Amino acid sequence: MPPKRTARPLFSHALADLRMVKAELQHSQDDFDGHKDSAIEACDKTIQELSAILKTMPAPPPPQRAVKRPAGAAPAPAAPPAMAPAAPPAPASSPAQP
Repeated sequence: MPPKRTARPLFSHALADLRMVKAELQHSQDDFDGHKDSAIEACDKTIQELSAILKTMPAPPPPQRAVKRPAGAAPAPAAPPAMAPAAPPAPASSPAQP
């Protein structure tokens, strides 16, 4: 199954990272100088907020897929060439001197 596409992959990655950090804190024997409980609470709050943000985002557009053409089919028309700047006019030639 392909990974789920989201409108903001950075938010989804941050949410996954926060969940891993929270689990690491919960399983740690260290108290982190008294910051462990407040860090877990901060993770909970941030996870809650990011989850709410992701629910409000519109669905991402479907991925673009290459169109397969049957063998022997005419190739797709090429994109029009970029317009080149107009060349400056050629200088007028002076009449020949006798």
